[in-house]
Amino acid sequence: MQSPPHLDEPPQPPLLRGPVHDECWSCGHAGAVPVRAHRLTSLVMVWVWSRRKALLCTDCARAELLDAQTHTLLLGWWGFPSVLLVPVVLLCNWNRLMAVRELPPPGPRDPFVVTAHPAPRGGQPLHRRPLVWLLPLGVLALVAYAAVVP
Repeated sequence: MQSPPHLDEPPQPPLLRGPVHDECWSCGHAGAVPVRAHRLTSLVMVWVWSRRKALLCTDCARAELLDAQTHTLLLGWWGFPSVLLVPVVLLCNWNRLMAVRELPPPGPRDPFVVTAHPAPRGGQPLHRRPLVWLLPLGVLALVAYAAVVP
């Protein structure tokens, strides 16, 4: 007597999929919330205010907001309207960062979710990012040079 044909077939592996519902778009962990991060880039008379909307877990949202702050601190000050716009962008991101800090940590991750990062990104605080120090050091070097050269 032969066994039914469906019992002889090897089991099919589960299908890989992208994040759905409340899963983080960056790492795939559960417990994602909608996040909007603003970035300002300016150069003389031209400026670009961009924003990224995404469903992110607490750690990835923190990293995204800190990346946006770093970008704005480094590239936002080089134009005419930026004196007014950079503080607005920094305050918007800061308010969102404070709200994200109060959220619970990311939930478990489904192993069949395919994302860009296998684990939450985290993100270093701004004072530990070496690029953030380039702007103040550059300004300090220019002031020192102007003071020395007659």
